[in-house]
Amino acid sequence: MKFVLKLFVLFFFKPLFAQESTIKHSCFPVWHGFQHEWTYNHRLNRIGSATYIQNDSIYHLHGAASGIGADSIAFNDPFVIVKTDKKQYREIRQDYQLYGKEGKHIVVKDTVLLEDRNQLPFLNGFDLWSETDADKIRYLEIAVKSLDDFQQAAFEISVQFNASCKSLECKPFQKLVAYKLSVFIGMISDASSQDSWAVSQDFQWNKRASFDASKPPVNKIEHENVKALPIIQSFVLDLSKNQWFCNWNCSIAPFEEDSAATTYVPKLGFAQWKPGMKKNAVSRKHARFAQRRKGSGRAVLSGQWLLLESADYESSNHAATFFWPAGKVPAGREAAVRYKRFGWVKGGGD
Repeated sequence: MKFVLKLFVLFFFKPLFAQESTIKHSCFPVWHGFQHEWTYNHRLNRIGSATYIQNDSIYHLHGAASGIGADSIAFNDPFVIVKTDKKQYREIRQDYQLYGKEGKHIVVKDTVLLEDRNQLPFLNGFDLWSETDADKIRYLEIAVKSLDDFQQAAFEISVQFNASCKSLECKPFQKLVAYKLSVFIGMISDASSQDSWAVSQDFQWNKRASFDASKPPVNKIEHENVKALPIIQSFVLDLSKNQWFCNWNCSIAPFEEDSAATTYVPKLGFAQWKPGMKKNAVSRKHARFAQRRKGSGRAVLSGQWLLLESADYESSNHAATFFWPAGKVPAGREAAVRYKRFGWVKGGGD
């Protein structure tokens, strides 16, 4: 199943800030996606999940903000801590302004130079939030790829985003989309990566039957080498039309029962509504306006297998719930983010 939007437009984007560090130490994080669930459905005001190093510590963040209705968010984001003293790790954060018209594709193509061609880039997360009124999402794609044919060592960050409001809670003459996006990139030097992987999930729902976003796809991703580690280099959510959402899952987690190979189970799903959302919502007075809409879509997650024979991997996750008051609280506030520190890393930057 594939949805092709007829109107594509390259709108204004501006890199805001690049945070960079080159680290020589014994461990670094690898992001494995997110699982994000509201008690009832909302427009996309903020969603984010990322892991990074700061002040010689590994951190993970999850961002969440609903529209005008208060709610509680539950999230569970997996990642891996790689322990090795044989490699050099570098990370950057690129910030963008995504400005455009409702219903039109906003496209970002950003080229980032590398120190050398032996560095393998991968996604270590993202953070997306609205600067004005929240919109209903239709399409989001974030990807990173090496540019082998470029004159200098470089990689490309590409983003495509499509959203619009078109509901009673939106201002009638507000036709602009204005979001900020942070993309977190990790890079590992002299890494062996031979094979790519990809998994996708088609889904559809109507007003009587919702899609179970927590149900994993039938397909798993596998590698015969037990030291192989999947890294994420792109993810896509492609909906048939703009939607509110309750659940959005886009993650991979290790399959513990298979010790003869490396096996990961993906969770890819999107739920516009879920049973009992009005009755079980944290804020019933706001949830009474929640609506069911039929729709369909596709989610895709892809990357490469990283082979580090001398490394050890420790699976971890950041899981929590917190309350978002909504109202007139801007989505860019720190109150919309939960951070967690996962221990020290040895060594320091240079």
